[in-house]
Amino acid sequence: MGHTGRTASVARAVCAVGVVVTFSAVALARPAGATPPPTSPATVTDEWGSGAKQPDVVKGVTGEVGVDAGNYGAVVREADGSVEGWGQSWAPRGVSTLPRLAHVVGMADGNDDYAFLEAPTGISPGVCPSGTSVWTVGLNLGSDLGIGDSSRDTYTTPQEVTALDGLGVVQVVAASGHMLALTCRGDVYVWGSNGEDVLAMPPNEHDFAKPVLNPTLTKLTRGTSVGVELTTGSFSADLLVDGRAYGWGNNNLGQCGCGSSARAVDTPTAVLQDGVAFTSIDGGGDLVDNGHTLALDSHGHAYCWGDSQQGQCGLGTTGIVRSPTRVPGLPTLAQALAGGQYSLFLTTGGSVWTCGDNAKGQIGNGTTTNQLTPVSVLQKMTMISAGAGHALAAG
Repeated sequence: MGHTGRTASVARAVCAVGVVVTFSAVALARPAGATPPPTSPATVTDEWGSGAKQPDVVKGVTGEVGVDAGNYGAVVREADGSVEGWGQSWAPRGVSTLPRLAHVVGMADGNDDYAFLEAPTGISPGVCPSGTSVWTVGLNLGSDLGIGDSSRDTYTTPQEVTALDGLGVVQVVAASGHMLALTCRGDVYVWGSNGEDVLAMPPNEHDFAKPVLNPTLTKLTRGTSVGVELTTGSFSADLLVDGRAYGWGNNNLGQCGCGSSARAVDTPTAVLQDGVAFTSIDGGGDLVDNGHTLALDSHGHAYCWGDSQQGQCGLGTTGIVRSPTRVPGLPTLAQALAGGQYSLFLTTGGSVWTCGDNAKGQIGNGTTTNQLTPVSVLQKMTMISAGAGHALAAG
């Protein structure tokens, strides 16, 4: 949804959980430690999960510079800014080019929908981009496509979110029925469903058919997008500002990372980081009432909190983790992404590691047995993406 995770640089191949969000996101300035853009397009993309127990090459897909696994399908971004996708319930079978999209620099997956950020002149650190636009496609749950239409369930072609035109959007994240966007000036816009207070808006305000400014989150960014990153899981979300994370929304499994046992946290609350500064963050979960978050520090260490009942935090045990806990046994990491109920890691050396729920083969180790500690499944990769029940890696 995953989230989505994650979300931070122009080339970051993140997605949060299929049904969730996170998301691949695009940010004006890549946080320290985030994965740098690939030096060249990938020559192979592997996919696993959703019944496939081991990584297998996706036929008909070459030359991608970004990958994003959703809850039902996947999209890849080509070097020319075009987008190809497959597997969505609202799209034809097989790999096909999505119409109306050009100059795409970032992608975010939600619940059978996607958001795309276009930047015809590109995005440079510290500079407000001109002419950026956000496009959405797929399931319009809770009006989360942001186009002002609450009467139509699905759009099969990308639609422009015109309310964000001219605002200098540099990042977009998506989840089960909501999306968030960050502008170069640090303004945070939210839309879709406010269930579990995931939009950090007044609890009696639920669906927003168009993006609205969130004053609480905007105040936390202090007027800039540099060093700022958004991520969202199924019904929880996080904001990272200069190494400090804030969590809110559903907290039945400790998703806020703030030590609270409240069912939901309606105000962004500081995550208990114990002096550790984070450089990137990614939220996950699926349509079930769950979710976990992963973060990296400047040394390439991963930290996890939230739901780990399937072992998705990689700690060797199962249960609830209410504050960030370091994931042991991993080499130095470039990325850490939260999938539905599993986690996906990319090392600086290009190896891919996974842990957590494996009912659909999303661990990629040839079994359907849950993996309570991270295991290596692929080598020589430069991009990864974690969906709800399947994963992508390219290199």
